[in-house]
Amino acid sequence: GNVLGTSAVYYTQPRKPSPTEIELIKTSANFAALAIQNHQAKNNLKNYAEELKRSNSDLKDFAHIASHDLQEPLRKISIFSDRLQQSKANFSEQHQDYLSRMGNAAHRMQALIDDLLALSQVTAKGQPFKKVNLAKITCEVLEDLEAKLMETQGKVTLGNLPSLDADPFQMRQLLQNLIENALKYHKHGTPPLIHLDSQPSQNGCWSISIKDNGIGLNEKFSERIFIPLERLHGRSSYEGTGIGLALCKKIVLRHGGNISVKSQLGEGATFTVVLPKMQPATP
Repeated sequence: GNVLGTSAVYYTQPRKPSPTEIELIKTSANFAALAIQNHQAKNNLKNYAEELKRSNSDLKDFAHIASHDLQEPLRKISIFSDRLQQSKANFSEQHQDYLSRMGNAAHRMQALIDDLLALSQVTAKGQPFKKVNLAKITCEVLEDLEAKLMETQGKVTLGNLPSLDADPFQMRQLLQNLIENALKYHKHGTPPLIHLDSQPSQNGCWSISIKDNGIGLNEKFSERIFIPLERLHGRSSYEGTGIGLALCKKIVLRHGGNISVKSQLGEGATFTVVLPKMQPATP
């Protein structure tokens, strides 16, 4: 709504501009408007780049604080809590309960810091993309989750999983979080069944599905579950920090893909990850 400038056309004799001249003036005004708009867009882009630079700097500062300044006092709390646990026979039942709560809170805080640190480092600490065999990585993840699978009597079956351009470590994080999520939210008394499969998608992508028979969720919360620290269930019902799915989404976005979930309460859930088969030369 601000006037940025004016233009005028002068004639040697008093007269009205011809239709052709009016069109020429309109065209000139449009060119001027485009030039102004282009200039404003460049300024906006420059400001955005500067803001992004500040944001990245803040993220690095947070990573340093999380990995050093916060970790050290927390380790001391955990160490002294563990030492007191060794002498808990000398405490009253109430004091033993306080000690147990303190130790559990310290361990939860440690897990939260570790997960937030992992989330902050998805882009900053990402490895170069290379050809990754998702079937091989999934088998390695299942070896690591062997104890959890035995505890829940869970079973994981694999369909056709592709090879694609990706960060190997982050693909491992992605698959482990999604499989652990399916194992965690299983129905009480029903062993979790999880099936991983894939099929070619549009625009040179793979669509990878992780389907389970767990408790499911109301689809109106299908976006909320990818927000950091967002939980649909209380900590007393299901352990965790609420970072896992947010980490999955950030990894998928870094790879130029997307992640979504289809589910109904009591009928399990299917997470779908769409990833490009090939990545640009640089991540």
